[in-house]
Amino acid sequence: MEKVSIGFIGSGRVTAFMIEGLLGKRTPVAISVQDANPAASEALARLHPSVTDCGTDYSAIGNARIVFLALHPQTMQAACASVAPYLGKDTIVVSLAPKAPLSSISGWTGTDKVARYLPNAATTVGKGYNPVAWGRSLTGEDRAAVTAILSPLGDMPEVEEARIEAYAVLSAMGPTYLWPLLDELTESGRRYGLDDAESARLVARMAAACAGMLETPGKDYATRMDMIPLKPMADIESDLRSMFRSKLDAIYAKLTS
Repeated sequence: MEKVSIGFIGSGRVTAFMIEGLLGKRTPVAISVQDANPAASEALARLHPSVTDCGTDYSAIGNARIVFLALHPQTMQAACASVAPYLGKDTIVVSLAPKAPLSSISGWTGTDKVARYLPNAATTVGKGYNPVAWGRSLTGEDRAAVTAILSPLGDMPEVEEARIEAYAVLSAMGPTYLWPLLDELTESGRRYGLDDAESARLVARMAAACAGMLETPGKDYATRMDMIPLKPMADIESDLRSMFRSKLDAIYAKLTS
């Protein structure tokens, strides 16, 4: 099978876990990476020898079939302007960042073949929940090309662009809310005499089962909580919810301002 050429502008964390996921799933792609800091792209290519390091060269990235913008919103415009002269007529530009809308990405790159895709960290093991918002000018063939590359990385719900920032707060950043709690439970298992594997397995299975119940008909929050007679966190639940709500609302407001 012929490999599809894809390029990443930006060689940070998101690019790293996407590449790990793509290579882990043996996706037929030829990957190139670029970064304003050449040490970053060099390190990534050194970690994955099949990846081509383009250093700071935008021209080597622009002709890829799919170009991913793995950048902070504040650096997006300058990078788009730098790669714009080198984009091929059939190149699809996919932003991996919140905040910058499709209309801006299209204006900065000079192409209407644009999309937004927001991967979360579970992408690295093919279990991501990664929404995509398509630009209106993308053809069915364009969408199929992007989907073929990204679908092995996890679920890929199509959403309205206006909802992307909500997914950023709840899905892309979501693991950082849960992992400290799950890690603490795992550490508790070790303190109580379980070995590392047993404690991790117990917590992982419990968390997966509880998460699955969120979509179970007839099992709303009150019903689920009423199933368990002893609730050790009941006295601090209100405070925990308030802290979560304050943090999440602030992040969402920042991304949508």
